[in-house]
Amino acid sequence: MTTSLASKYRPQTFDDFFGSELTVLMFRKMLATNTLPPCLVLSGRHGTGKTSAARILSSEINSSCTVNDLSFIEIDAASNSGVDNIRSLHEQLRYSHSSTWRVVCLDEAHMLSTSAFNALLKTLEDPPPRTSFILATTKPEAIPDTIHSRAMSFRINSIPVNDIAKRLIHVIQQEGFPTRDAKVIMRIATVAQGSMRNALFLLQQLQLTDSQTVETVDLLSGQGASTKDLLYAMISGDVLEVEVELASLQEKQCDVIRLVETLASDIRTFFDSRIITSKQYLKSMEVLWSMRKLDSGSESRLRMQFEAGIFALFSQCFWNGEEGKAKEEEVATSEDLTALS
Repeated sequence: MTTSLASKYRPQTFDDFFGSELTVLMFRKMLATNTLPPCLVLSGRHGTGKTSAARILSSEINSSCTVNDLSFIEIDAASNSGVDNIRSLHEQLRYSHSSTWRVVCLDEAHMLSTSAFNALLKTLEDPPPRTSFILATTKPEAIPDTIHSRAMSFRINSIPVNDIAKRLIHVIQQEGFPTRDAKVIMRIATVAQGSMRNALFLLQQLQLTDSQTVETVDLLSGQGASTKDLLYAMISGDVLEVEVELASLQEKQCDVIRLVETLASDIRTFFDSRIITSKQYLKSMEVLWSMRKLDSGSESRLRMQFEAGIFALFSQCFWNGEEGKAKEEEVATSEDLTALS
């Protein structure tokens, strides 16, 4: 059975972590004193190493423990989100463990129900001895304040592009992959959006193709889609063309969140090129910021939210309410932008 590169090259020590030096420094000091807080919240994007950090903390603080001694318990909160799951965990924690410390990692912790959070809160108010809960989440704002107030929060940052590229080169050498083009490697590192897991999945997918080029990477990642034609249609006030370009983007099955990021990048280019005004640019960024918080759920639901966001962007920023007629505004000067800042 083929092992995914993301699993095979998962960080085993904090030496393998990149971009979160301050957080790693604090973790090392905890390990040096052989103590962990009763509760930690680790936040960050997907694939940046939150659960890996929890595993490493457990492994290093329990360096002398044996396997399967209940020293590390990992629970997927997305599929175990109910109060009964937390109660079952509480019962499990009643049993003693032979290790120095016990670490309980709740992955995707923001998915817990309100009643489950309340049950967890009771456990945190009187935590079992030598036990530390680690809540890994991509949405720390969704975790109740009552939990935050009893936890130490740490940010696992997105990984810099150059660090991802270096890791990819290491993996390519270890695996004997034919991919050697520096442009392809840098493109994978760039479109991975700070996630080592995304980068390794893309690299593994690329090995299954006959054309290992930058264009193939864009196709695999959904980054090849351009939103510029959609934006030009918005600026010209052409409702029908907006619908055509939007349908075209959606037919390409592009990742919605990445489309929002592409929109932000293209709108910035439009502003730098003086195609849109400073007011339009600032209002666009305001709308796009709200779109970055799209709810998780089915792909169809995400696409419906994306489409609603596009028309909010259209109506609020580029259209004055009359079809076929763009807003008439003077392009901002550099002095105007200076005044805004």
